[in-house]
Amino acid sequence: MPARSVPVVVVVLLAVVAVSCSALSDQVDLSTPGVTGRWIDVVGGGSSLDAGLVRRALVAAPDDVDPRQQRFLGGDAAEPGGGLPLVVVNHGLGSTPEFTAAVTGWPSVVGTDRMLAVFPEGWETSFNAGGCCGEAAAAGVDDVAFLREVIDAVAGLYPVDRDRVFMTGYSNGGMITYRFLCEHADLLAGAGSVVGTNADGCAPSAPVSFLQITGRDDTVVPPDGGASSTAGLGPFPSTVESAALVARAGGCGGEDTVELGVAEVTRWTDCEPGVRVELDLVPFGHDWPMAPEYAATDRLLRFWGLRPPV
Repeated sequence: MPARSVPVVVVVLLAVVAVSCSALSDQVDLSTPGVTGRWIDVVGGGSSLDAGLVRRALVAAPDDVDPRQQRFLGGDAAEPGGGLPLVVVNHGLGSTPEFTAAVTGWPSVVGTDRMLAVFPEGWETSFNAGGCCGEAAAAGVDDVAFLREVIDAVAGLYPVDRDRVFMTGYSNGGMITYRFLCEHADLLAGAGSVVGTNADGCAPSAPVSFLQITGRDDTVVPPDGGASSTAGLGPFPSTVESAALVARAGGCGGEDTVELGVAEVTRWTDCEPGVRVELDLVPFGHDWPMAPEYAATDRLLRFWGLRPPV
């Protein structure tokens, strides 16, 4: 499929975004009417570096959905069934929850589609995905455990439907999503990676529906794998190989390729009932696409069944 010029919102590796935060309420202004942002503390933090470690996550919720308490101190999570869908959105290397919320559009979705979104805070702005990245990988931080604690923390505070928990992430955030699937795929109703890849090379622990979004012109995490244009990163496996591991875990037996708008879509077929695995190759670079021709957030919602198919 020939390359096309499409406007994008570029997610840079290092970024700062201005937010308004009250020390009294821990509320964050997400600049989205009808949606309240709030920091929550996650005790444990997925690290043995400090037994008393507290890490944070930013929750976006509809205004009429109030947390039962502001600090999660353990205890039983919400029972399955009922409540709102929850989407865990992991940021990229060097980025922040606030910036990721601003450029991916998830807070607006929270208001229009009646759901919850949580943006975990990486260890020193990074997640340990096994083969990548940053200080989290260097320190051996257990970010899989942290993300499970984040899900439990949100479910302990908000009305979460545990049967509709999803996870996605940008770049390093997509890599830790793959890594999470290798231990806890059964906890998710679906997952997705945007310009990430399976840096660890592990296989999902259970069948799961999964969408990989890959930029055709990405040089940071190249579609075909190999060396990265960013010093200190890679080499990476190809995104097709990474998605194929998820497909094999889902019992898929074949694949075909179709065009869906500007995307070249690889679909694995003959999967276990209820399992879908797809890869979109799109005319972008190392971006979270938010263009009229292709919007990653909308595509994920429709793929997961949280919005009607087009």
